[in-house]
Amino acid sequence: MVKCSRNQVARLKKALQREKDLVVWQRIQMILLREDGKTQPEIAELTGVSLSTVNRAHMAYDNGGVNALRPKPKGGRRNENMTLEEEKRFLARL
Repeated sequence: MVKCSRNQVARLKKALQREKDLVVWQRIQMILLREDGKTQPEIAELTGVSLSTVNRAHMAYDNGGVNALRPKPKGGRRNENMTLEEEKRFLARL
């Protein structure tokens, strides 16, 4: 567990106030609860998430700061819809 400095706690509180994404807001709240001396099981109960979710949020913050609390982009195909011309060219090759 990494303890935050007063400056870091102040920045977390400001980030909590301006955060619009509920997931990120909740993760910041988990970090602040840890700084208030709560244990991970207590934080899980207070926030209504699993213990592993709390642990992952703490590890992410410890390793990467506030930016690490943001959700990772999902995978998948980019631009999966072809234009009609692209589809014709593709099918012509077959």
